[in-house]
Amino acid sequence: MSQFVGFGVQVELKDGKRIQGRIAKATAKGLTLNDVVFGDGGTSQAFKVRASRLKDLKVLSVARKKHHSPKVSAPASQGQDWQNDDVNKLKQQEDFDFQGNLKMFNKKDVFAQLKQQDDVQPQQRLVSHNKKSENIANDQLVIPNAKEDAWDMDDEHYYDAPLLPVTKSINITHLLHSKGEGDQEPEDDEDDDEDEESEEEKVIAKIKQALRSDRPALLRAKDINLQVLMANPVQLLEMERVCAEQYGIHAPIVVENFGNNASFLLKQKLGGRIRLRLDNMNPGPLVVIMASDSYRSGARALSLGRHLCQTGHVRVIVVFISQDLQDHHVLQQMDLFRRSGGKIVNGITQLESLVDKLNTPVECVIDAIQGFDCNLSDLYYNEALKPLENRVRSLIQWCNSLHNVQIWSLDIPAGFDSTTGTQNFDYAVRATGVLSSGWPLAALHAVKDQLKDQLAEVVAIDVGTPQGVYAQASLRKFQSYDIFVTEGSLSLDI
Repeated sequence: MSQFVGFGVQVELKDGKRIQGRIAKATAKGLTLNDVVFGDGGTSQAFKVRASRLKDLKVLSVARKKHHSPKVSAPASQGQDWQNDDVNKLKQQEDFDFQGNLKMFNKKDVFAQLKQQDDVQPQQRLVSHNKKSENIANDQLVIPNAKEDAWDMDDEHYYDAPLLPVTKSINITHLLHSKGEGDQEPEDDEDDDEDEESEEEKVIAKIKQALRSDRPALLRAKDINLQVLMANPVQLLEMERVCAEQYGIHAPIVVENFGNNASFLLKQKLGGRIRLRLDNMNPGPLVVIMASDSYRSGARALSLGRHLCQTGHVRVIVVFISQDLQDHHVLQQMDLFRRSGGKIVNGITQLESLVDKLNTPVECVIDAIQGFDCNLSDLYYNEALKPLENRVRSLIQWCNSLHNVQIWSLDIPAGFDSTTGTQNFDYAVRATGVLSSGWPLAALHAVKDQLKDQLAEVVAIDVGTPQGVYAQASLRKFQSYDIFVTEGSLSLDI
């Protein structure tokens, strides 16, 4: 097994621990690794892994090629320990032949090896950020005054226009509470009754299927041996109630905690400190937030957007699904967001017009259309909601048409049921990641089945829930999970 010596590997043990290192020795009994990095951040010069403990092994890099050069015997007057030699004797030696040794350096093979070991995707390179695909003339500067674009232009035609309704719309956040109150149903029709019954049967069947699922309501944390329990919408609402009534942690505190902790995560996803600095000649990354008039989704997304743009390193644009804003938490966060440098547009047309005038493409979309306490399928049952339904549909279509863009949904992608995880709207956001408020939804297993490789990551965000909240009988099973100890977010495998 000597051919594997020098390979960089990641081994997973049967107890769930993951270890990275370079193979120093490989036998049938096990491996000896050098330059070891453990999953908890610890390091070691050497570590032995028995074959009986191995569960999986992943090769991270191949062994470096060795280039042999002719051996030159040391002068008789020079011992092996040159540090103890007389300086005068060293001065009498011939000068080092830099040119001759340089010729022995095979640059072609070295660069070929570096290229072979380089697994960085082109779109992930720093040089690929903030570039729109366009043809550049041979006498044209690649980025002429990149930061000077329409972002600082005071033109209400594109953003900061008053949020006046173009058509009469109804606040989506009141759907769950007002459905059936004063809504006039159309006259009975046998065909309509049959359609409604068939739809109800489908929903019931999907719920039963979800309840029969043999998959545990757990997700495993990345890089550490930790499992995280998943919750349902009723449990998340109960946590909010106990936080407010017994601990005085009301909506504004929860919104601020979520926005602050989620912003640190997204800043790393957008390039981190290497890219987000004021002396960067390129303008900051562009983020678009699709927000509802809801404290649990819209207000949290606005807080997140404010934390992203308040330092001037990230540009954030918000488009609301409703122009009739009523939630006072949303209105308060909107005012803070605009004061911190964020922009607001009135619809898809204004959004596309503004983006076209900027030197940066959209790199990240935050989907705060639905949240875990609403269902877009409720839009189907009221003709007065037709304008809102069309607006939501157009926003989801625009989002899904983007390429090479991070799409983060709050709690669950819009268009999926938060209890069963089944798609219940004709269009659903094709999210690449989910930002969970405290605990991930159990329905995300079913969402993953439908989005497959598109949904790659779930991140639990700390909203500041005290441990005492889980003393409630209905929440007691959450007590033994160390989900937030040293960080404000935790990445999970899905």
